[in-house]
Amino acid sequence: MAEQLIPTVIADDVHIVYTVHGAGTGRGSAVAALSRIVSRKSNPNVRRVHAVRGVSFTAYRGEAVGLIGS
Repeated sequence: MAEQLIPTVIADDVHIVYTVHGAGTGRGSAVAALSRIVSRKSNPNVRRVHAVRGVSFTAYRGEAVGLIGS
């Protein structure tokens, strides 16, 4: 008898967005973080990075899944 395929992961229209603070300032991340905490001002050097846009897939038992972006 053939083994029945059972999905272990079902992803539908997945989006992942990261917020990068201090982008392009040339300062160390610890200094930039402390500056944001102390000043409590909005940082014009904040950038949003869309790492994943609208990805859908189904993975079955025993499969490995990898995402490679550009």
